[in-house]
Amino acid sequence: FANNLKHDEAQATFITKDDLAGLPENFVAALASKAKDLGKDGMYAVQNTRSAMEPFTTYSTRRDLREKVWTAYIMRGDNNDQWDNKKIGAQILKLRAKRAKLYGYPTHAHWRLEHSMAQNAERAMQLMEEVWPAAVQRVRDEVKDMADLAKKETKGVKTTIKPWDYRFYSEKVRKAKYDLDENEVKNYLQLEKLREGMFWVAGELFNFKFEPAKDIPVYHPDVRVFEVKNKTTNAHVGLWYLDPYARAGKRSGAWMNAYRNQERFKGEVTTIVSNNSNFNKPKEGDPVLISWTDA
Repeated sequence: FANNLKHDEAQATFITKDDLAGLPENFVAALASKAKDLGKDGMYAVQNTRSAMEPFTTYSTRRDLREKVWTAYIMRGDNNDQWDNKKIGAQILKLRAKRAKLYGYPTHAHWRLEHSMAQNAERAMQLMEEVWPAAVQRVRDEVKDMADLAKKETKGVKTTIKPWDYRFYSEKVRKAKYDLDENEVKNYLQLEKLREGMFWVAGELFNFKFEPAKDIPVYHPDVRVFEVKNKTTNAHVGLWYLDPYARAGKRSGAWMNAYRNQERFKGEVTTIVSNNSNFNKPKEGDPVLISWTDA
């Protein structure tokens, strides 16, 4: 399932200079860099990942391309080809149900939730049903604001807000109602500055300091390693790998991974962990600017 998903996420929608209307300059540079990596220098590649799809559908004024990019992303693993996941998904559900019954639980959900705060599927469902009406109403209010704004722009012609319009008009409503341009906020959210901020907070809370590690093997040139030490004693605490950029073969999203867990059962075993994300790699020398949500 995961390998099929990675295959589809490695695909890209290629566009030309004429298709860039509305896109921020730093994002355009990242699309150009990705196209060059994929062997199409001079074009622009919107990779089939969340980190590329979301800014594209937020800022592109080309509704046809927003639809194309959004559809490609949402249809990952669902294209009736050799990488289709529908049968595998059904098999996973059957195996989960079978395992739950072997353990003595009525469903997979009951097994997974027993040691969580909810404790059982009924309480989880109850919470969702309590939240649902307010959540749905909130979305309806937001879509009405978007539709009203779109109607003004088209001089009275009604526009139905489609999924690929949601981020685009949400950003416009935010600008109109609150005078907040998220793309302007990005200038204050450089990835390297955020990393420095994370290190400072970890130093204040846990008395850690971070130093670039030397002679540590990495699985990709983009990965950087930092040695974590106790600020007071200078004792080694662990290794922290930073893997920030999207690339072919890497699953999308953001996650933490432990290559080695800390333990003190028989002597001190220090941890080795990574922080992984999928930001668009900028051209050489440019900072990585990310959204408030991703920050």
